[in-house]
Amino acid sequence: MKEKIKHNQIQEFESKIKEYENVLFGMNLYYQGILLTWESIPLIGKGIVKSNRMSYKSIEERMTTAINKSKRLLEEVRQSPNKLPLLQHFSFPPITGPGLSAKTKLVKALVEAYREIFSERPRNKPITKEESQYLKVVASQKI
Repeated sequence: MKEKIKHNQIQEFESKIKEYENVLFGMNLYYQGILLTWESIPLIGKGIVKSNRMSYKSIEERMTTAINKSKRLLEEVRQSPNKLPLLQHFSFPPITGPGLSAKTKLVKALVEAYREIFSERPRNKPITKEESQYLKVVASQKI
């Protein structure tokens, strides 16, 4: 019974890491879409890109740090199962709550649309402006 509980806790933590990786990827898709849409528009576009770049970079840094720390912790727990309680005390940055839930729902829809449209495509391959626009259309149908 104890082994099953440990296994479940590890699986839940792995799922949480995957969720955060997906949210980060969705944020990247969202930010790429902003760049592709607004970058070439003088004045207004530059301001929109600049403000979103600052927000995105801050979020990206927090999320990447949390993902990397959580993966290291998970590996520690696998090496030393007596450290399992540390998983319960790990704190991921919030992705829900006031001002976050709608954005999280949007980026999750973008990831789901990406999986449907580009199921075999590596995530690190940049998207084109047309692909970004199509992703937005498909994602909007999921919200």
